[in-house]
Amino acid sequence: MSKSNQELIKEITATCNLFWEELSKIYKIGSIPAISFNNNKSPVAGYAYRWEKRVEFNLRFAEEQDFETTIMHELAHIVQYKVYPFAKQAHGPEFRSIMQTMGFSDRTYHSY
Repeated sequence: MSKSNQELIKEITATCNLFWEELSKIYKIGSIPAISFNNNKSPVAGYAYRWEKRVEFNLRFAEEQDFETTIMHELAHIVQYKVYPFAKQAHGPEFRSIMQTMGFSDRTYHSY
């Protein structure tokens, strides 16, 4: 049975808070970014707006098995921008290091 959007939003927000708490202990990065949601037909499961310090998740993908990786992926982009502001690549070594430090695969794309 599918979860309601409200349930998904609550779960994703809780996961973001948990991951950010761990990231903050390691990287000393301050407050959690804003979290927003959409439910559009885009093939993108998540997006990090680093200039706005905001992450957005597409609820269409939220019940996929490894959506936690998507959550960490978007948060890692925010961390990368704060810790390595001059990184040359969005998915470069700095990004991959953050993902690995948190125990996640450093692959850069998913296939839901």
